[in-house]
Amino acid sequence: MTPELDALATALNVRIDDLLTTSPRLAPWRPKIGIALLWCRSRFSCWGSDVWFDCDPELELTEEGLRFVTALRERAEAGAWSCDPDDTYATLAVFENRTELLVTLDLRDPVSESDAHIVTVGAFFTGSRLIGGEFHDQLYTLERTLETAIELSGSPEFLAERVAEWFTAMLALPILRDDFIVDGRVVNRQWVLARTGRQLASDFRVEPGDPVGRTVQVRGEVSDR
Repeated sequence: MTPELDALATALNVRIDDLLTTSPRLAPWRPKIGIALLWCRSRFSCWGSDVWFDCDPELELTEEGLRFVTALRERAEAGAWSCDPDDTYATLAVFENRTELLVTLDLRDPVSESDAHIVTVGAFFTGSRLIGGEFHDQLYTLERTLETAIELSGSPEFLAERVAEWFTAMLALPILRDDFIVDGRVVNRQWVLARTGRQLASDFRVEPGDPVGRTVQVRGEVSDR
């Protein structure tokens, strides 16, 4: 980087810091755990893949892992899920200090023009154990909640069947979007679980007392919190 660009970048960072200090509500929402995520999913495969739980072809899966992914793909292909194969993927990630197979599903807002990402749910497969929940960061830090947690033991085929059923339930999870409107313009959005009001994501930080202009049901069948 040239000295001119370095000075410009420094000035820009200082300006951003000043703006966030004076107007903290402009800061993007941060998850309760892990690092903030500017959701730009990094995929080994190209966009538009028609393979369920696609992964790097050079990914070295164990025999149990291969059996698990194969069975899960077969279940997904037969399941008529309300999402695209590209919303699912498989990779390796660190879990309990070990590198394990991870299968995930992105839940999106199909009502929004941008098909906004809401939350990623997924589960680690260790060979004979399955444990999953939500992910809000790029480190795949597992967050287990009452609405999304899963933990089972069994054969790869048994666990593939159970996690497929769990993914089906996650696709039906009732989610609402609150639009915050000022002068007829949406200035912020947050997505919450319909039954509990627990926040899953937002464009910017939501302060107590911020007026909600409208609430839209974007996923699931429950319309009231």
